[in-house]
Amino acid sequence: MRNKGRGEKAIYNVTASILSQVVAMISGFVLPHLIIRNFGSAYNGITSSVSQFLSVIALLRGGVGGATRVALYKALANKDIDQVSSTIKATELFMRRIALVFVGFIVVLSCLYPLFVKDEFSWLFSASLVLIISISTFAQYFFGITYQFLLQADQRQYITTFVDILLILLNVGISVVLIKAGAGIHGVKLGSAVVFSILPFFLFFYCNKHYRIKRNVKPDFSSIGQRWDAFFHQLAAFIHGNTDITLLTVFYSQKVISVYTTYYLVGNGIRKILLTISSGIEAAFGDIIAKKEYNVLQEDLRIYETIIHVLSCALFSPALILITPFVRVYTIGVVDINYLRYEFGYLVVVSELLYCLRSPYEAILNAAGHFKQTKKYAFVEAGLNLVVSLCLVINFELIGVVIGTIVAIIFRIVAYGFYVDIKIVHRSVWTGMMRYLVSGLTIFIICLICRFVAMPEMSSYRNWILYAIPITLISMIVTVVINSLLYKHEMIITWQKLTSITKQVLKRSPR
Repeated sequence: MRNKGRGEKAIYNVTASILSQVVAMISGFVLPHLIIRNFGSAYNGITSSVSQFLSVIALLRGGVGGATRVALYKALANKDIDQVSSTIKATELFMRRIALVFVGFIVVLSCLYPLFVKDEFSWLFSASLVLIISISTFAQYFFGITYQFLLQADQRQYITTFVDILLILLNVGISVVLIKAGAGIHGVKLGSAVVFSILPFFLFFYCNKHYRIKRNVKPDFSSIGQRWDAFFHQLAAFIHGNTDITLLTVFYSQKVISVYTTYYLVGNGIRKILLTISSGIEAAFGDIIAKKEYNVLQEDLRIYETIIHVLSCALFSPALILITPFVRVYTIGVVDINYLRYEFGYLVVVSELLYCLRSPYEAILNAAGHFKQTKKYAFVEAGLNLVVSLCLVINFELIGVVIGTIVAIIFRIVAYGFYVDIKIVHRSVWTGMMRYLVSGLTIFIICLICRFVAMPEMSSYRNWILYAIPITLISMIVTVVINSLLYKHEMIITWQKLTSITKQVLKRSPR
């Protein structure tokens, strides 16, 4: 981040990504709400369930995204356009093969998935819905995702992000118009599929023109040779994101899945906003490691940890208190299933909090390309998540699957923490672990103080907002005070870095 261009790009990426996630989170609240109101909880459940099953393509790509970015970090740093082109061509060929395999998977899924929901939906209804929702995913993998990796590696992800923001807004507008016009769920999802298919084509044409990619080079498959080591990390991410809904689909109704996804609207929304920092900074770490600037790496990791822990405490502490009251207001008038699950709400927030707090370790590992060395940890995490969730889901329903997720994340935090501190950053493991203790203490104090804030009747968004304001202010004040006392130096350096880079960006922006 000492490098001027590197810091400015990080700011652009983070700013654009935060804006994108805010827009996506608002969209995530608006559209499911309209679906629940106009079609019912079962319809919201089936669309969420199908989307989760289709995300299996992330597993099929075998971790090639991480391997591609690592290869491109060095090629871009050396301004080696031939190597960039050969890496891009190898990745593009690999992704197109995956897209074709995905077609076969879609056919199988469209035939088998309806059997799990036959009590609620007809076979033709479910099968056709699978085919429609899969359209934009196929377009992404066949045309655009390779170039998304390129923009990420070059710290220009903000280009993708700004286009995505426009498409999200367009999708909301089209979906609202279709629902209000009386279109069925198939028509609504077809409109979304067409809108989100625009991005892959844009990336294909933009990157080929901007980077002058050479199309006649020989693909360098050795540059993405780590993809099979990265696969285990992709497997862990896939299981983390899909175990819950898969088990709930097998053992429970689509209405239960609707409850699950409604609570995760809040948790996922906050997590995605915080993890946008990773998307903007991981490439900067990759550039630092490629240039072997290890002193800069240690300093910037401390800054990154400070930002993540402070923001996580400030945002997830109020979420612990406010999530179920929000769901109460969000589902007023919905009587087909009980949405008020206080214990589940607490656990959802804890799981998303822990996922965010581990992101500094994950960013360093991805930037360094240590996939082979750490794949065993990913494998154990995946196994823990699946086994614990499977053992608990029958007797504890929603709570059972989220406990499995929490157990797996805790294991990976400890494993990654020891590895990064000892093998890459070369510092005491207690430096990182103390952060977790301080953050836990901070959240406990915030929740203790907030018990004295009277909660009004949750009958409207206005009442919820009036309750949320003091809770959020208390959370921010306590978080800043505690971290300023215990991590004064890091807080000062972080503030100085952020203000310095922001001023540079503002000075250059008129040009």
